[in-house]
Amino acid sequence: MARFSAVAVLALIVFLFTYFSGFSACAFPSLPILETRKVVSESVSNSLSIAESFGFFEESDSRWFLRKLIHSHQAAAERSCQAECFHLGEGPCVGRKWWQLHLEPSFSCSFERRIGPIGAFGKWVCNPHQVGQVRDGCLVYSFRGVANTFEFETALRNERRHCEIHVFGNASQVVPPPFIQYHVKQVGGVAPLVDINQIAKELGHTGRNIDILNIDCHGCEWDRAQYSGWFHDDVFVRQLLVRLTWPFDYEAHGLHPGLGDYLTTPKDPPPEIPAFLLFLQSKGFVVTHKEFDTARCGGNCVEMTFLRLHDDFARSFLALPTRACWDSRGPVAQEMLNGTFRRFQVVKESLSWKESFGYIGESDVDWQRRKQIHKEAMDLQLKISQVLQRYETSHFDPGDFFYYNPLSLATSSEG
Repeated sequence: MARFSAVAVLALIVFLFTYFSGFSACAFPSLPILETRKVVSESVSNSLSIAESFGFFEESDSRWFLRKLIHSHQAAAERSCQAECFHLGEGPCVGRKWWQLHLEPSFSCSFERRIGPIGAFGKWVCNPHQVGQVRDGCLVYSFRGVANTFEFETALRNERRHCEIHVFGNASQVVPPPFIQYHVKQVGGVAPLVDINQIAKELGHTGRNIDILNIDCHGCEWDRAQYSGWFHDDVFVRQLLVRLTWPFDYEAHGLHPGLGDYLTTPKDPPPEIPAFLLFLQSKGFVVTHKEFDTARCGGNCVEMTFLRLHDDFARSFLALPTRACWDSRGPVAQEMLNGTFRRFQVVKESLSWKESFGYIGESDVDWQRRKQIHKEAMDLQLKISQVLQRYETSHFDPGDFFYYNPLSLATSSEG
């Protein structure tokens, strides 16, 4: 968890670099391409991770087995209280309470990064340096309601310039960038909506992987008539990035509810919410990231990242918790987790083993990428410190307190 949090924090810090550099303000600076295939000893089997991640991960079987245990442990805890919306008797049920208890990440991507602007419209992507490298190049579909901004797609294009990006939605009020192919079309499983398989055929994408499917349709994600058409057995989707918006209370507030006019129920959530999540689980998707939107909807919306894995990975082989609701400390689960940690294979002759004082054992390629991200973060800290010092010296007397805006500092530092 500490490693997971550190990478997330560093990813956010690296984003700030865009304010003080020549890069676009809506994209991370692209990291130099490193070989993504890990150097694994021939004596260590890595076939399990390759098969169950559809070629996206290549790591030792012992490391992959640990991932399966962690996923199953978290999944068992959530299943023990699948219908609960609040803890310790706190009602009624509303989005911010449901999201707090459900859909916790159960699979960690070592090099996930937030692509796009800070705050709204940015998305967490699992290992973006690997997007499009498995086969057929990079293909991105984005299903939108009304597409009035293309900040995420622009940032992703800056990050992975070979990506082919298609956006589907109603007539856009904003002219999309030239590298985005915009289609005035709504995707779904019931006519007049068009399903994803038909779209792939029309665009000549039959047989190609969709590396990222981004969905932001302001509540249509709960309509089975729509989301049943987002997936098809003949179309492989590797990552799903979806904004989940708690349903509005249209009966009480009409067709145009305001901020905060969300549906509340006495105890259980609206049934369409767990139905959609069970549908995603049936397709083999696991949660890699959850980000609350506290600014625009008070935590009643979440930005989710899912990764497609083989059904064999998602099958739970841990006993359900034997204690109270939400208590995942079942004796079988804990014993298996502890035993797997003891048997976990590490690369003891690696740079990571040496430089982490024996705490981390991973390939030199992965460790070099961590060092590269860390160096960029430290360079950023130094640059911010220098800019602040110049700004304070030129604008304030000694001892004055001031609040600064990074954008204004970036502008002032250019002079």
